[in-house]
Amino acid sequence: IDNILNKNIDFFFDLRFEEIKFELDTILLCIEKQKNKNVAVTVVDYVNDKKRQEVFTLNKNKELDVDYFDEIYNKLLICDNIDSDPILKSYNHEEILNYYKIKKIKLHKEKHHKSDFLDKSIPNAELTFIKAQRIENIKNEKSAIESQANFLLELIKRAAEESAQISQRLDSTFPARLFDSINENISSTSINDRLIGIQRKRELFMKFGIIKSEDTFIPRKFSNATLGKEYSTVLNLYISDALEKLSPYEELFEKINLFVNLLNEKMLAFKEIKISNEHGFYFQSDNGERISLSNLSSGEQNQIVIYFDLIFKAKQNSVILIDEPEISLHVAWQKEFLDSIARIQKLNEFSKIIIATHSPQIVNNNWDITYDLFENNNKNMEGQ
Repeated sequence: IDNILNKNIDFFFDLRFEEIKFELDTILLCIEKQKNKNVAVTVVDYVNDKKRQEVFTLNKNKELDVDYFDEIYNKLLICDNIDSDPILKSYNHEEILNYYKIKKIKLHKEKHHKSDFLDKSIPNAELTFIKAQRIENIKNEKSAIESQANFLLELIKRAAEESAQISQRLDSTFPARLFDSINENISSTSINDRLIGIQRKRELFMKFGIIKSEDTFIPRKFSNATLGKEYSTVLNLYISDALEKLSPYEELFEKINLFVNLLNEKMLAFKEIKISNEHGFYFQSDNGERISLSNLSSGEQNQIVIYFDLIFKAKQNSVILIDEPEISLHVAWQKEFLDSIARIQKLNEFSKIIIATHSPQIVNNNWDITYDLFENNNKNMEGQ
């Protein structure tokens, strides 16, 4: 599924199979491995009750030849000792270059034809694939969980930078906007309620370490009696500005809040996760000692990686693929997994989530939404 939606048909050259069918909303995509190891892709498109069928065959050798001829042609461009080669010296340099140039152009035309065919046949889709080998980061020396802590740190920094830019813009225009709003009729009750709301929001953001503690208005010291018109106008503008300055943190807070609650409520024993604008996130034991990310169990790391990628990296309306979420997970965590995924789905609104699992505990009481590949394969075998 990952390679189909990413239009990486070359993947199927080395995969052992006879036929694979993908059914999308209006498209049936059939991939067939031929006896000569080529791959035939058939697309049946149903639009306005009309059937359109197109077949494209990918030749494995030609796919390999594209890179090969690119390399040879580039080397020939700078080669000046063809005459010393016992075979090539019977040809002149220009003839050889022309041959490889024509071959190269032809192969690239076929490659572009393939790309056009796949772009036209397979709909574009955002995709997140959480693989079975997920806790090691092959791109650098850091583990996946360490990379995620850095990723969250960058999100917090980005929100802070955006908030600072908003603050600079609003503060520089505050006097002019204050004079423009001097005649507005502002309710004292509304002012007090909104001040209390801002203070609570700040406290939540500070609790998760998203913003730093700072001296702010204490809304409870204002009463209806002390709020004259001049105070109401200033405070109303202050509140509007404060809300706009906090707005870059809103979506990030929702994600962090869910991430922290899922981990602290359901899976972390004798420890809890902490959010920090210096470290992204870290873990602390019940006695206050900081725990190295690498000292977490493999089960904890697997679960954290899955939740983090789904909450912070996967995009709205994307297709989610999760391979073997049960790896290293305690049975109790496995039974909670789909409930946790449902909470993440509610926040991020994914288009579809597909999970490959061998664990009945992951399925738990949700057998009505499963598709048993073993049982389906047996039915196909009986039907042959």
